Amino acid sequence: MHIPIDTAALLASSALPPPFGSANDTLISAGEMQELTHGLGALPQAPWQLRARPPRWGLARYNRVEGLSLGARGELDLGRLQLDGAARIATSDGEPDLVAGVLRETGPARFRLAGYRRLAAVDPNARSLSIGNSLGALVLGRDDGDYFRATGAELTIAPPVTVPQGFTIRLYAERQRRALKRTDFSVAHSLHDVHVFRPNILADSADQLGASLTVRTQRGIDPERPQWTADVTLDGSVGTYRFGRVSGTLRVAAPLGPNLATGVELAGGMADGGVPVQSYWYLGGPGTLRGYGGNASSGDAFWRARLELANRWPAARVVLFADVGRAGPRERLSLARPLAGVGVGASFIDGLIRLDLTRAIRSPTGWRLDFYTDAAL
Repeated sequence: MHIPIDTAALLASSALPPPFGSANDTLISAGEMQELTHGLGALPQAPWQLRARPPRWGLARYNRVEGLSLGARGELDLGRLQLDGAARIATSDGEPDLVAGVLRETGPARFRLAGYRRLAAVDPNARSLSIGNSLGALVLGRDDGDYFRATGAELTIAPPVTVPQGFTIRLYAERQRRALKRTDFSVAHSLHDVHVFRPNILADSADQLGASLTVRTQRGIDPERPQWTADVTLDGSVGTYRFGRVSGTLRVAAPLGPNLATGVELAGGMADGGVPVQSYWYLGGPGTLRGYGGNASSGDAFWRARLELANRWPAARVVLFADVGRAGPRERLSLARPLAGVGVGASFIDGLIRLDLTRAIRSPTGWRLDFYTDAAL
């Protein structure tokens, strides 16, 4: 084995195959990949069986409502059906968090029927209950999520995991109640007692029957060419409140020569009817508006944009970025005087791990350090 002195030169070596998905990739064509994914979906159904998988202990998260929440998850594989369940307990007030579901996978779709009593995030896409936000809450005393209690049942329909996830349908009936802040404990608070969590939103009590449809599309897998993804979500609900909402997001990533890459994200949404507080849009935090804490801006309409510029090193990147956005009542929302933040970040393993330092340039101003996962660049 011969290892060159300049190991970085291997990245551009002509002896290696081109990047997967590039224009001159000879390993597999787009048509062959499409045939392969559809072929996987056409495989015969699994036979009926009974196989219990070992429970997954050690489920943990931290937020200002539950404090430290600990639990476990179990699964039972019946072949053509999969049963799953998870249970958690909040150390702050002893509130249980319970979910049980049954999954049925067919050729064209996956169907999952579930019942639950859980702490729900107002914006699931912001990953408020993920490890990134949990670490920020526990260490820095900063919880960017907002939450409410939800008890009910849901049916979700999505494509098989072997094909692109082009749509998601959710039908639900649930009771929604407020969840109060129960703790101020964090490492930062133990060092200085002025570091306390902000209050949680005061969710409206509601009994709702609703449905949502999300449609997604994606173009491009060649890292040497522009790639873009887009999604549109329509949802409506009746019951204590009657309202409808529409929102969409467009993301574009493209190379700028051999050494630089850029990413742009645009998003917006609007609601109609009487919207409960827990169905508002909330801006603030690394998922929506860097430089600001959670609920920096909220309302039944919003818009936001972000721009990133990074070098194209494969393992680690230095990123310059800017975020702008605003949320508020739909009758008065405008493009004028948005919240804005600019900063520098470090991205590792193609955005899998991300660290950002941001300066909020419109009141409330200040510096903010964020750690999160699944970044654009």
